[in-house]
Amino acid sequence: MEALSLGEKGAGAAAAAQPFGGRRRRGDIVIEEPRTRPAHIQDKKGSTGHPVPLVTNFFRVSSTPSWALYQYNVSFAPEIDYRGVRFSMVKEHIELIGETYAFDGMILFLPKRLEQKETVLFSKRRNDDADIKITITLTNELPPTSPTCIQLYNILFRKALHEIGMQQIGRNNYNPDMAAYVPQHK
Repeated sequence: MEALSLGEKGAGAAAAAQPFGGRRRRGDIVIEEPRTRPAHIQDKKGSTGHPVPLVTNFFRVSSTPSWALYQYNVSFAPEIDYRGVRFSMVKEHIELIGETYAFDGMILFLPKRLEQKETVLFSKRRNDDADIKITITLTNELPPTSPTCIQLYNILFRKALHEIGMQQIGRNNYNPDMAAYVPQHK
């Protein structure tokens, strides 16, 4: 990912000299895609040897070409100390925010923009029926290549891997049901 870069229109000859394979424009931003093979190579298929069957844990991610992720700050008045209560209060308004969202207790990510830049909602606290004012404020519109989006993708992938029973050991995920035991190494 560190090979991806964003530049402004007309970045000039310095940008052209960089090892990037292609360019796409999004408004005033030029998104440069990294070159994954030397310029003289047309494909990555070898010319000698024999085919080998391979298996990989590859996830294809396809998306709509022009989409954005919207980041919102969520505040509660009076303040709610418990994350679980904040989660349930936001979930009460699923008809407004939609079923697809990511919320960590303070920051809300949505694939759609809410009608107002600042949306005020109300919920009742269950233990004393007090009215809680929930203010959802748009703070950022993130393109798919944003570091914040990439961090969110990683969180979602880790959660999906956990849901299918994979276990993380170090930086890798493994299926414990398919473990290969090596007796001499215990």
